Amino acid sequence: MRRMGSIIKNLNKLIDEYLIKGFLKFIKYSFFILIVFFYITYYYPYRNTDFTLLNKAYYSYKFSLTFLEVGIYEVYLPIIVEENGNISQIMDKINFTGNVTSQIVDTVYGKALKLVADSSIEVNINVIKIKEGVPVLSLANYSGHPPEYFYGSTISVWLYSNRSNIEIDINFSYHYYTPGGPLFNPIGYSPLYVYSLVKTNLSVCWMETLFTVDILYQ
Repeated sequence: MRRMGSIIKNLNKLIDEYLIKGFLKFIKYSFFILIVFFYITYYYPYRNTDFTLLNKAYYSYKFSLTFLEVGIYEVYLPIIVEENGNISQIMDKINFTGNVTSQIVDTVYGKALKLVADSSIEVNINVIKIKEGVPVLSLANYSGHPPEYFYGSTISVWLYSNRSNIEIDINFSYHYYTPGGPLFNPIGYSPLYVYSLVKTNLSVCWMETLFTVDILYQ
């Protein structure tokens, strides 16, 4: 009986040692698994993330004017303004290709970009900057509605030219950076809001044109 008790005692000791070693291994491997999980789900996707984008937005304004005959052209185009009517800082980034003089002027329809040129013009502005509310086009008739009212439809915008035979292509778009993106990406995007116009042969005067206003989900 004494021998049997000794065997049971030793057996209990071995079981205790086995359980302790097993528990320690479990703790060790669990800690390793947690580190790997944290790396995969948090650190790795975020390692190159620019978190300063979260209070910013992307703006793109581009247009091209193709003059189909020789001469001096004077054209008035819409500019980007803030909701309060102030000129957006986006316009500070404007850079032309072509022989052109430009200035922002006040007209009976609002602020406009006045261009005087004798050759075709291209402009392409791409800016990431502090979000400034909902940007809008000057010379546009929002009829008291918020800009979002026109998404998925059209909006009338005034243009001016002193000559006909112009091909014009205007595109203004923007989106906001938002928290939370796909596949653990901390930065997401709002839909892309796009104003666009493609037109040939402007009238020799002020004329009302229709811009298409689209929402593109990214």
